[in-house]
Amino acid sequence: MELGLDLVSALIGASLVVAVGAWSDDARQLRIGGVVVSVVAAGAAWGTGASIPVLALSVVSLATVVVTMRRFLRVQRPTRLDADQLRIRRLVFPNMTPAQLRRLLDVGKWGSSPKGFVLLKASKAPSRVLLVMKGKGAVFIDGNAKGDVLPGQFVGAIGWVTGQPTAYDVRAVEDVRYIEWTREALDELFSRWPDLRALYTVAVAQDLATKLTPG
Repeated sequence: MELGLDLVSALIGASLVVAVGAWSDDARQLRIGGVVVSVVAAGAAWGTGASIPVLALSVVSLATVVVTMRRFLRVQRPTRLDADQLRIRRLVFPNMTPAQLRRLLDVGKWGSSPKGFVLLKASKAPSRVLLVMKGKGAVFIDGNAKGDVLPGQFVGAIGWVTGQPTAYDVRAVEDVRYIEWTREALDELFSRWPDLRALYTVAVAQDLATKLTPG
Protein backbone atom coordinates (compact mmCIF):
# COMPACT_ATOMS: atom_id res chain seq x y z
CA MET A 1 0.00 0.00 0.00
CA GLU A 2 2.86 2.36 0.88
CA LEU A 3 4.53 1.65 -2.46
CA GLY A 4 1.26 2.42 -4.23
CA LEU A 5 1.00 5.78 -2.47
CA ASP A 6 4.62 6.55 -3.34
CA LEU A 7 3.93 5.77 -6.99
CA VAL A 8 0.86 7.99 -6.98
CA SER A 9 2.87 10.78 -5.38
CA ALA A 10 5.58 10.47 -7.99
CA LEU A 11 3.01 10.55 -10.78
CA ILE A 12 1.38 13.64 -9.27
CA GLY A 13 4.78 15.35 -9.08
CA ALA A 14 5.52 14.49 -12.69
CA SER A 15 2.11 15.81 -13.72
CA LEU A 16 2.83 19.08 -11.95
CA VAL A 17 6.11 19.49 -13.83
CA VAL A 18 4.35 18.79 -17.14
CA ALA A 19 1.64 21.29 -16.19
CA VAL A 20 4.26 23.96 -15.48
CA GLY A 21 5.81 23.29 -18.88
CA ALA A 22 2.45 23.57 -20.61
CA TRP A 23 1.56 26.73 -18.71
CA SER A 24 4.64 28.73 -19.75
CA ASP A 25 6.61 29.02 -22.96
CA ASP A 26 9.05 31.43 -21.31
CA ALA A 27 12.37 29.80 -20.37
CA ARG A 28 12.84 31.82 -17.18
CA GLN A 29 9.31 31.17 -15.92
CA LEU A 30 9.64 27.49 -16.79
CA ARG A 31 12.82 27.08 -14.76
CA ILE A 32 11.45 29.03 -11.79
CA GLY A 33 8.33 26.87 -11.90
CA GLY A 34 10.48 23.74 -12.00
CA VAL A 35 12.38 24.85 -8.90
CA VAL A 36 9.13 25.59 -7.03
CA VAL A 37 7.57 22.26 -7.98
CA SER A 38 10.74 20.37 -7.04
CA VAL A 39 10.94 22.07 -3.64
CA VAL A 40 7.27 21.35 -2.92
CA ALA A 41 7.65 17.74 -4.04
CA ALA A 42 10.76 17.19 -1.91
CA GLY A 43 9.09 18.81 1.13
CA ALA A 44 5.94 16.75 0.69
CA ALA A 45 7.91 13.54 0.31
CA TRP A 46 9.86 14.29 3.50
CA GLY A 47 6.85 15.43 5.49
CA THR A 48 4.69 12.42 4.59
CA GLY A 49 7.41 9.92 5.42
CA ALA A 50 7.83 8.64 1.88
CA SER A 51 10.13 5.73 1.20
CA ILE A 52 13.87 6.21 0.71
CA PRO A 53 13.74 5.76 -3.12
CA VAL A 54 11.07 8.43 -3.48
CA LEU A 55 12.98 10.81 -1.17
CA ALA A 56 16.15 10.22 -3.15
CA LEU A 57 14.33 10.84 -6.43
CA SER A 58 12.90 14.10 -5.09
CA VAL A 59 16.31 15.33 -3.93
CA VAL A 60 17.96 14.43 -7.24
CA SER A 61 15.17 16.18 -9.15
CA LEU A 62 15.54 19.32 -7.03
CA ALA A 63 19.33 19.36 -7.44
CA THR A 64 19.05 18.93 -11.21
CA VAL A 65 16.59 21.80 -11.58
CA VAL A 66 18.68 24.09 -9.36
CA VAL A 67 21.85 23.41 -11.37
CA THR A 68 19.97 24.03 -14.63
CA MET A 69 18.57 27.28 -13.25
CA ARG A 70 22.04 28.48 -12.24
CA ARG A 71 23.40 27.78 -15.73
CA PHE A 72 20.47 29.59 -17.29
CA LEU A 73 20.96 32.67 -15.10
CA ARG A 74 24.69 32.68 -15.85
CA VAL A 75 23.98 32.77 -19.59
CA GLN A 76 21.33 35.48 -19.14
CA ARG A 77 23.57 37.68 -16.98
CA PRO A 78 24.16 41.08 -18.62
CA THR A 79 27.49 41.22 -20.46
CA ARG A 80 29.62 44.34 -20.20
CA LEU A 81 31.99 45.22 -23.01
CA ASP A 82 35.22 47.18 -22.67
CA ALA A 83 36.20 50.07 -24.96
CA ASP A 84 37.84 47.84 -27.61
CA GLN A 85 34.90 45.46 -27.66
CA LEU A 86 32.41 48.30 -27.97
CA ARG A 87 34.37 49.67 -30.93
CA ILE A 88 34.42 46.24 -32.60
CA ARG A 89 30.68 45.92 -32.14
CA ARG A 90 30.04 49.41 -33.52
CA LEU A 91 32.28 48.99 -36.56
CA VAL A 92 31.71 45.37 -37.52
CA PHE A 93 29.07 43.45 -35.56
CA PRO A 94 26.23 45.85 -34.67
CA ASN A 95 23.66 43.04 -34.91
CA MET A 96 25.36 40.91 -32.26
CA THR A 97 24.37 41.06 -28.63
CA PRO A 98 27.18 41.74 -26.14
CA ALA A 99 27.09 38.08 -25.08
CA GLN A 100 27.38 36.87 -28.68
CA LEU A 101 30.28 39.21 -29.35
CA ARG A 102 32.09 37.98 -26.24
CA ARG A 103 31.73 34.37 -27.39
CA LEU A 104 33.24 35.28 -30.75
CA LEU A 105 36.11 37.29 -29.28
CA ASP A 106 36.87 34.62 -26.69
CA VAL A 107 37.94 32.18 -29.43
CA GLY A 108 40.12 34.77 -31.18
CA LYS A 109 43.33 36.45 -30.11
CA TRP A 110 44.89 39.84 -30.58
CA GLY A 111 47.98 40.11 -32.75
CA SER A 112 50.16 42.69 -34.49
CA SER A 113 52.44 42.79 -37.52
CA PRO A 114 54.96 45.40 -38.69
CA LYS A 115 54.84 47.40 -41.88
CA GLY A 116 55.69 45.21 -44.88
CA PHE A 117 54.50 41.96 -43.34
CA VAL A 118 52.41 39.73 -45.65
CA LEU A 119 49.13 39.14 -43.86
CA LEU A 120 47.68 36.91 -46.58
CA LYS A 121 49.54 35.06 -49.32
CA ALA A 122 48.08 34.49 -52.80
CA SER A 123 47.35 30.92 -53.94
CA LYS A 124 46.78 29.64 -50.42
CA ALA A 125 43.44 28.82 -48.86
CA PRO A 126 43.43 30.97 -45.70
CA SER A 127 43.76 29.06 -42.45
CA ARG A 128 42.90 32.16 -40.42
CA VAL A 129 40.75 35.27 -40.61
CA LEU A 130 42.01 38.65 -39.45
CA LEU A 131 39.99 41.69 -38.47
CA VAL A 132 42.17 44.80 -38.72
CA MET A 133 41.55 47.22 -35.87
CA LYS A 134 44.53 49.60 -36.18
CA GLY A 135 46.84 50.56 -39.03
CA LYS A 136 46.33 49.77 -42.70
CA GLY A 137 46.91 46.98 -45.17
CA ALA A 138 46.81 46.88 -48.95
CA VAL A 139 45.65 44.30 -51.50
CA PHE A 140 48.22 43.42 -54.17
CA ILE A 141 47.60 41.55 -57.43
CA ASP A 142 50.69 40.70 -59.48
CA GLY A 143 52.63 43.20 -57.38
CA ASN A 144 50.25 46.09 -58.01
CA ALA A 145 48.26 47.71 -55.22
CA LYS A 146 44.53 47.41 -55.85
CA GLY A 147 42.92 48.63 -52.66
CA ASP A 148 43.26 49.30 -48.95
CA VAL A 149 42.30 47.27 -45.91
CA LEU A 150 41.22 49.70 -43.20
CA PRO A 151 40.31 49.31 -39.53
CA GLY A 152 37.08 47.34 -39.21
CA GLN A 153 37.77 45.27 -42.34
CA PHE A 154 38.61 41.58 -42.74
CA VAL A 155 41.59 39.79 -44.27
CA GLY A 156 41.00 36.24 -45.48
CA ALA A 157 37.29 36.13 -44.71
CA ILE A 158 36.19 35.37 -48.27
CA GLY A 159 38.61 32.46 -48.44
CA TRP A 160 37.18 31.24 -45.14
CA VAL A 161 33.67 31.31 -46.60
CA THR A 162 34.55 29.64 -49.91
CA GLY A 163 37.42 27.43 -48.79
CA GLN A 164 39.24 28.37 -52.00
CA PRO A 165 42.76 29.81 -52.51
CA THR A 166 42.99 33.57 -52.94
CA ALA A 167 44.34 35.37 -56.01
CA TYR A 168 45.92 38.28 -54.15
CA ASP A 169 48.33 39.18 -51.36
CA VAL A 170 47.46 41.42 -48.45
CA ARG A 171 50.41 43.30 -47.02
CA ALA A 172 50.66 45.67 -44.06
CA VAL A 173 51.54 49.14 -45.30
CA GLU A 174 51.55 50.41 -41.73
CA ASP A 175 52.04 48.66 -38.42
CA VAL A 176 48.76 46.84 -37.86
CA ARG A 177 46.90 45.43 -34.89
CA TYR A 178 44.20 42.87 -35.46
CA ILE A 179 42.07 40.07 -34.05
CA GLU A 180 42.87 36.63 -35.43
CA TRP A 181 40.62 33.58 -35.63
CA THR A 182 41.72 30.17 -36.89
CA ARG A 183 39.38 28.22 -39.15
CA GLU A 184 39.20 25.43 -36.55
CA ALA A 185 38.20 27.84 -33.75
CA LEU A 186 35.44 29.39 -35.87
CA ASP A 187 34.10 26.03 -37.04
CA GLU A 188 33.95 24.74 -33.47
CA LEU A 189 32.29 27.92 -32.21
CA PHE A 190 29.68 27.97 -34.99
CA SER A 191 28.85 24.30 -34.51
CA ARG A 192 27.77 25.22 -30.96
CA TRP A 193 26.16 28.57 -31.84
CA PRO A 194 24.71 28.48 -35.39
CA ASP A 195 23.21 31.95 -34.94
CA LEU A 196 26.74 33.33 -34.62
CA ARG A 197 27.70 31.84 -38.00
CA ALA A 198 24.82 33.72 -39.64
CA LEU A 199 25.75 37.03 -38.02
CA TYR A 200 29.44 36.58 -38.79
CA THR A 201 28.68 35.77 -42.43
CA VAL A 202 26.52 38.90 -42.70
CA ALA A 203 29.45 40.99 -41.44
CA VAL A 204 31.77 39.37 -43.99
CA ALA A 205 29.29 40.05 -46.81
CA GLN A 206 28.96 43.69 -45.76
CA ASP A 207 32.75 43.99 -45.65
CA LEU A 208 33.04 42.60 -49.18
CA ALA A 209 30.34 44.97 -50.45
CA THR A 210 32.22 47.92 -48.94
CA LYS A 211 35.48 46.88 -50.62
CA LEU A 212 33.78 46.46 -54.00
CA THR A 213 32.04 49.83 -53.84
CA PRO A 214 33.93 52.42 -55.92
CA GLY A 215 35.41 55.28 -53.93
